[in-house]
Amino acid sequence: MNYDKNSVMPFNIDKSHDDIDRNCSITGTGESCFAKIVKAGWKISGNYPW
Repeated sequence: MNYDKNSVMPFNIDKSHDDIDRNCSITGTGESCFAKIVKAGWKISGNYPW
């Protein structure tokens, strides 16, 4: 995905899907959960941890 550098972006949006999934999990810190939703096209997918 290509993001505009002049806008506010979620933390870790530049990370891989694997890194985001690892962080946005029951055992992760949750810091990448907003990035997970944005990368999924603003949808909360079935594998969202909560």
